[in-house]
Amino acid sequence: LTLPAAADSMRAARGEVTSVTATSIAVRGEAHGLRCAVRASSPSVAAIKVGDRAAIACHRVGAVLVLARIKHLIAAAPTAGDTAQVTFGGAVTVVSDSSVTLHDGNRDITCSVGDSSPKLTGVKVGDHAKVTCAAGVLITFTPITIHTTPPAATTGGGTVSALSTTSITVHNSEHGDVTCALASSSPSVHELHVGDVVRFGCVGGTLVAVSKVTVSVPPPPTPTTTPPATIAFGTITALTSTALTINNPEHGDLTCTVGAHSPALGDFHVGDRVRIGCSDGAMLLSIARY
Repeated sequence: LTLPAAADSMRAARGEVTSVTATSIAVRGEAHGLRCAVRASSPSVAAIKVGDRAAIACHRVGAVLVLARIKHLIAAAPTAGDTAQVTFGGAVTVVSDSSVTLHDGNRDITCSVGDSSPKLTGVKVGDHAKVTCAAGVLITFTPITIHTTPPAATTGGGTVSALSTTSITVHNSEHGDVTCALASSSPSVHELHVGDVVRFGCVGGTLVAVSKVTVSVPPPPTPTTTPPATIAFGTITALTSTALTINNPEHGDLTCTVGAHSPALGDFHVGDRVRIGCSDGAMLLSIARY
């Protein structure tokens, strides 16, 4: 990376990238480190990652050093005459009986497989590994296991509160609303409606199981009627809006009060012969002529 002459305001460093974001980059050089801001005028750092080797040049804008140039230092694959060992980690892009190629970022390395090289049985494209090559010949091959976090699973039950062609939302009093996306692999929700009670399962925010829950509603209780405590026959001798009195020769007068649940007495008159039923509290429960 060449700096322009008379670049008093320029600073440069060459070494390992220790930090890189969309707004800044830092390089640790052999003599000193350098951190520069990344502005709209700066070259892209999208292909640079922590651990890469790079050369950067930054110019001063006010009190801030701004990235002006960057060069990604790519380790060259060893040549046939080079006996130095090279260690490289990345993803396998090509593998055969005679060679293996790994890729990392925008760097590649190809090592030939010799008689003393480790066997590559079972190695396939896409595997991650760390290799060491000497004079272009593979001398070590160490598989790297990439641990991925399984997608989060959510299960539960509740009432469908929203339903569309792309998602379903289920509500319950304990967890509130849970929304799951509908993918091509999701079960059909065509038979479901807002208000249905369901049990569901989502993985990674996508619906993977749903079933409608049949809610049994108990029948209303059968009303019980209290049979009259007193049944009597006689002639109406007194009738008001609040009481009724009948008389018969055997028992004399019987008076029952008229309450909110008593039958209507608009068609009855003094002198009518009636059969009445009254409760223990002398409340009129039934009346009929005979």
